[in-house]
Amino acid sequence: MAVIIDGVIVVVVTVVVDIVLAIFIGLLARVTGSALDVSQGGPLTYLSYLVSFTISIGYFVYYWGMGSTRGMRFFSLAVVDAETGQPIGFGRAAMRYLGYVISVIPCYVGLIWAAFDPKKQGWHDKIANSIVIQG
Repeated sequence: MAVIIDGVIVVVVTVVVDIVLAIFIGLLARVTGSALDVSQGGPLTYLSYLVSFTISIGYFVYYWGMGSTRGMRFFSLAVVDAETGQPIGFGRAAMRYLGYVISVIPCYVGLIWAAFDPKKQGWHDKIANSIVIQG
């Protein structure tokens, strides 16, 4: 459930940033008198993808690095170092994000793995040597 809350937060922020960016680019085009390529697959589409990707990575890396995302806080969960119990920091949070992507590629097997692991670690947790705790 925490991932759903986080997903909603990321989507709302992305949409707001995309709207502001579109308004800014539209105004800039109007002032300069240049034409915009707004076709699907045009440069603005890729800019929107880049913004969305950056916001998503930034959100999860920042909050995992600090200990927990907004959604995780709602359920009193935290991502910590598997050995020390301290927050994992931004570098390992980035590794955890990469591991998360790797975990979902083969039909979410890396996430399902946590259900059968003695420490309840998915592949992304094993890659970053992290664990999710209650409290």
